[in-house]
Amino acid sequence: MNVAPNDVASSAVDYEELMAPWAYNAAAITLFCIGFFGFFLNLFVIALMSKDMQLWTPMNIILFNLVCSDFSVSIIGNPLTLTSAISHRWIFGRTLCVAYGFFMSLLGNSLFAR
Repeated sequence: MNVAPNDVASSAVDYEELMAPWAYNAAAITLFCIGFFGFFLNLFVIALMSKDMQLWTPMNIILFNLVCSDFSVSIIGNPLTLTSAISHRWIFGRTLCVAYGFFMSLLGNSLFAR
């Protein structure tokens, strides 16, 4: 089978859905809520800690690193996943799929490595 590395399904006939349509819609709603609150609440913590230098204790520095990593996930990963849930498939091609997997693994490991 000779498949180009950037092949994506171009129409509904080219792919098989892995979940029921209602499950994709539920995932999209959940991902939107996670992304919305993850973005704004983490941004709030970053702004708060940036303004008040008294908050820079050793424990809060670790928490700040966690917040930055989670904020990065909400900026980089969540829009791609949300768009895929709305589309019922991955629409960004193989290269971005691999890059997405790498960065989400990297950011996820940085969350748990602390």
